[in-house]
Amino acid sequence: MIAIAVAVIPILFPQPNPTLQNNSEPTKIQTINCPYQGGTDLETFIQIIKAEEKAVLEKDISVIESVRKLLGLSRPP
Repeated sequence: MIAIAVAVIPILFPQPNPTLQNNSEPTKIQTINCPYQGGTDLETFIQIIKAEEKAVLEKDISVIESVRKLLGLSRPP
């Protein structure tokens, strides 16, 4: 009988889950420390890297140069 009560009480009276409650802290955007621009958000950095990767595969020199310039990696003439 006690086992039934132990099994049924949590179902009838569930405890609130603290992980599901609203957090008072706002969500922070993850940033990376980019020495060339002083930091950029991670999503933008990933898009830049993907654009460079695609340009390298397609051998699109103008895009590669633009991305490198954006990241501060352009080579001196």
